[in-house]
Amino acid sequence: MENSLMMQAALAVPTVRPFLSNTQLMVMSHAGRGEEGPFFLQKFIDLAQQIDAMPKTYEQGDKGDEATAHLHYFVDGCDWYITEKDVDGGVQQAYGYAILNGDDEMAECGYICIEEITRCGAELDLHFTPCTLAEIKAKRAIKATGYQCKRCGGVAPVGVGYAVTGWRGVPDEARTACDCGHSLKATSEVHNPNPWVVVTNPGTDKEDIWADFPTHRAAVAALADAEEGADVMKRLDDGTLTTEF
Repeated sequence: MENSLMMQAALAVPTVRPFLSNTQLMVMSHAGRGEEGPFFLQKFIDLAQQIDAMPKTYEQGDKGDEATAHLHYFVDGCDWYITEKDVDGGVQQAYGYAILNGDDEMAECGYICIEEITRCGAELDLHFTPCTLAEIKAKRAIKATGYQCKRCGGVAPVGVGYAVTGWRGVPDEARTACDCGHSLKATSEVHNPNPWVVVTNPGTDKEDIWADFPTHRAAVAALADAEEGADVMKRLDDGTLTTEF
């Protein structure tokens, strides 16, 4: 059975290879000979079948957000959802939905060179399940559900109070102040595209978020432009800020 799986995986590699970076191909091939070998061998087979069955350029052109994304690539806060492979079945001019630096507002559909993005370090998401662009956008949408105190952790619903500004994806709505008197911060559902934040006056009542970033490196680089005493913190999915990372 194992030998048969290895043979099938070997036959699948030529189809999958153009869609992977050299590093990811090497890692998967090596893993195929380890303890998790069956998973990775089967993954080669499944990916080959998925790629063979993918629509080519223009074949989903009239579907809009109902077009199905079959592959997902990611690196450093950037995501590419591939809806169509190249017209000749290759990777030079695939088509899909690109989100750069976690900026959903500027995300757009267009031609994507898979060879180029994998050469720059993008990895194929081995756990991605094909779904429509509408489903992807819905999952990524940041929806404010309330506001959480930066000190006591208490959550207050959106209500009367003072305005919220400066939060990516959060409208300028009124909010209720926390009973302890400290400033509140927005909480959000699941998606957290810019988890690294530069905070001014950390550890004080005047603590505030100066800017947020998709990567730790970008946040550290931005410290030079922030006011003295600013620090980098990580925003968890529930909106909590922490220095433990």
